[in-house]
Amino acid sequence: MKIPILNSTVSTKSSVDKIVAPQATIDGDAFPRTVIRGESSQTRTEYRFLRDGTPIPIDIPVPRPGVSKNAALTDWLNVTFPLTNTPESLSEFFKEFNQITGERFWSVIERPGGLHGWKRSYKFGDTSAMFAIGGQNGTAFISLPGEACALFTRRAWLDFTHLMNTQYKGKITRWDGAVDDFGGEHSVDWAVGQYQAGEFSTGGNKPSCCQHGNWICPDGRGRTFEVGKRKNGKMIRTYEKGKQLGDANSPWVRWELELHSKDREIPWDVLVNIGGYVAGAYAVMTWVTEDDCRIATLNKTAEISYEHLVG
Repeated sequence: MKIPILNSTVSTKSSVDKIVAPQATIDGDAFPRTVIRGESSQTRTEYRFLRDGTPIPIDIPVPRPGVSKNAALTDWLNVTFPLTNTPESLSEFFKEFNQITGERFWSVIERPGGLHGWKRSYKFGDTSAMFAIGGQNGTAFISLPGEACALFTRRAWLDFTHLMNTQYKGKITRWDGAVDDFGGEHSVDWAVGQYQAGEFSTGGNKPSCCQHGNWICPDGRGRTFEVGKRKNGKMIRTYEKGKQLGDANSPWVRWELELHSKDREIPWDVLVNIGGYVAGAYAVMTWVTEDDCRIATLNKTAEISYEHLVG
């Protein structure tokens, strides 16, 4: 049996012609990702040469013309919310979700097996967006990795916030906010210096740090510096984005804040005031914007209204 959802179909477990989608990783790894909204569809072609002199063309994404100097964006979002596991409830949710997103999300395909403890899982079209339901105290789960987040317009984020916060009473369990420093004014070396000076410390406590890449003899492939730990619910990484994409001389640096709902409630306002929450995470991040917003641990944050979002 198939349930029609706008221009899409959802294959149920009873369907004999169920389409099997490939497995996907939801939590991601500890290393930076390559897809960001600050990148352009345009590329610059450079050549690398093998030892025998053979030229190898490399297409390097470049920042979009006119992008803000410190452009901020949502780069990952996980949400849980109460939802009855019935065909009618699924059909209604998928219909409402599809009305917000673009056509690339419209084909909803059931995957083999569950996801993160939920018994059934689905994939949205050819995107990385995932949905799961079944068990877990009558809740559902939706995940929007960076590639899926990049497909959302501002209007879509506003409508999605209204749907999940106001209508479905959802809870954000993970949110990543990213800022691109195209000029590299706040480099990984600058981040290390700020860490050594104690500028990442909160409440007198100095978080742990970690490095990835070749720091002894930098080889042009990019380095990453991380502060904090994912398991503690808050970490930030800065890495040489341009070098990661293949340009050994690029100054482009990216900062990624990753928050989990461990000992904190992540407000829905993060989807609107992105830069403010990145700036408010650590005192050292005030260079992003002066209008910083801080999320207190073990403290409830008031819900925001739809009128506030669109006003």
